[in-house]
Amino acid sequence: MIRTPLNSRGKGDSAYMRQADALIQAWASYRPCAICTSLGICNTYQIAGHHIIPKSRSRLLRFDLRNIIPVCSDHHTTGNDICPHSLNNCAVDNFDEWVQNNKPEDWNYLQEHKHDLYTGRSYRDQYNHLKMSLESKQ
Repeated sequence: MIRTPLNSRGKGDSAYMRQADALIQAWASYRPCAICTSLGICNTYQIAGHHIIPKSRSRLLRFDLRNIIPVCSDHHTTGNDICPHSLNNCAVDNFDEWVQNNKPEDWNYLQEHKHDLYTGRSYRDQYNHLKMSLESKQ
């Protein structure tokens, strides 16, 4: 197989992808739900990091903290008011509207870059960059 930028992942690179995914979830799990917080509630129960632009759609945004919102299970998967994975389309639309209103700079950046697929960095490099970014935020 000829190595090109899109298929040049090194041996063990997928392990770094999983480690970086775990770092994102660990980072999010120590924060309150962003939606609950905007409603005046401090909810730190069952928090997950939601990718605004799905991680399968953009390797560039997969580990970008502007693309991650800490949300509780009600606002991530089970809610009917503001919920990106709800079966209720209005709840999904409400989530997009919430992000636009509460994180406008992040929303604009994500809309501008949502079709950018490749970072030019290996998952190992992305993992190391993410780790340093998170350590500097503590």
